[in-house]
Amino acid sequence: MTTSGRRVAGDAGMVTVETALVLPLLMIFALTAVAMIGVAVVSLRCADLARESARAAARGQVGPPAGSAAVTLSRRGEVERATVRRTVRPAGWLPALTIVESATAALEPAADAP
Repeated sequence: MTTSGRRVAGDAGMVTVETALVLPLLMIFALTAVAMIGVAVVSLRCADLARESARAAARGQVGPPAGSAAVTLSRRGEVERATVRRTVRPAGWLPALTIVESATAALEPAADAP
């Protein structure tokens, strides 16, 4: 606009052009944010699975089903450790991520008994 309040002929449609340029970037940002929320949920589920698996192994019981995750159990002295690994692909265009969560639990006396 000029100082007298009249529009300059070249400014017509600038808002439409700016919106057309910015809207795809906003959509990519929103889709990435949703995908990362999904990764956070999977990470929490893996942490829960690791904790439950370590507690079950410390009691001498079978752990919960792992689904598509890999659960590794190891015992060191009086401590049982469960490590859960799961590879997720948050969206078709984002790279695959490997989530690793682990938990420990003290060995319970009944777990040592034959």
